[in-house]
Amino acid sequence: MKKFVGLMVAAGALMVAPSANAALVLYLDDGNDGVAEVTQNDNVAGDLNGTANAITFTGVAGGWSITVAAGISKDQCAGGCLMDLVSLTVHSAGPGTLNLGLSDSGFALGPTILDVGGTLTAPAGSSAAFHVDNVAGFGQFILGGGESADLVFGPGPYGGSTPSTVASTAWLIHALITCTGACTQSFDANLRPIPEPASVMLLGGAVLVTVTTLRKRMKKA
Repeated sequence: MKKFVGLMVAAGALMVAPSANAALVLYLDDGNDGVAEVTQNDNVAGDLNGTANAITFTGVAGGWSITVAAGISKDQCAGGCLMDLVSLTVHSAGPGTLNLGLSDSGFALGPTILDVGGTLTAPAGSSAAFHVDNVAGFGQFILGGGESADLVFGPGPYGGSTPSTVASTAWLIHALITCTGACTQSFDANLRPIPEPASVMLLGGAVLVTVTTLRKRMKKA
């Protein structure tokens, strides 16, 4: 019986353990045709950050000037997040569309929530849209086509959150910047796990036990 339990635990660990072949990739696609002008892999030529699970890119993607586009994942993502896509000063001299993505795999199976904040300096009709996909890859950004509800913002400061509708071990933070004229965009899109109901119930139970114990001690005092 003990051997059987041990085998079951080992099998469960294999199901959720990070994959050794998981790879962080940053994508930049001018025009949203799903074909990236820039596919920046972790720790290869073009990556200005030599740390594993961290990418920093500076350069151009079609008609877009990228001051800094960066992505971190797993152990580099502070505060328990899974991935973080940061765009610092992405600029277009005229009308245009930029499709950005950060993907990785090998996460523990579970649902996620995407937290976004940023500023879009652009003419009326411009927008910044975000969602998550449960893939370790890249393609066109299609409104309504992600595994979370779309977050769509107009010019000015913005912020919001959207949870995934599925559980997965692979994720793509997906963003689409659409400008009707010259524009500048900066944002931070942070992907974090949603606590499992069992974990939340366990935490709630622990708090309840603590409160009950304190009340008993106060009565005795």
